[in-house]
Amino acid sequence: MKTLLMTLVLGLALTPILSAQPPAKRPLRIMVVIHAMQGTTDSEAEFLRSKLVSSLSKQCGAVCTVVEQAPDADETKTDAILTGSTVREISCYGCNPDVQGAMRLVAKDGTVLWSDTVISNRLARSATSSFADNVAKKLVSHLASKPLPAAGE
Repeated sequence: MKTLLMTLVLGLALTPILSAQPPAKRPLRIMVVIHAMQGTTDSEAEFLRSKLVSSLSKQCGAVCTVVEQAPDADETKTDAILTGSTVREISCYGCNPDVQGAMRLVAKDGTVLWSDTVISNRLARSATSSFADNVAKKLVSHLASKPLPAAGE
């Protein structure tokens, strides 16, 4: 009888400890910032940024979310910033231009979480859409292979 009672008490005492869950994982919150390069306008940079936001939003799934910069931007709502330098090249007369860029994902503390050189698909109907899709695929693939941060980190 004592053994049964002791097993019951010990079981009830250990239940909260054994059922404790690790902190819930949350998606990485990413803000996209692209600046106009020499020879391009601010509207062209904003156009490319919008395409990157769209492509990332489609690709992210449970790995990341895209955060839009609000007028009263609160930096604490963003985990990392996707930024980089891009160039549009026309390799032959009458050909579609190529877009290539050196992109990086930088954490709030300045740590580079990911970086890669990305090029648009030469056969794509839209070089900017192809470039944005390629950036999103490479970035999400990299993030999916890494553990997500715990909530509150």
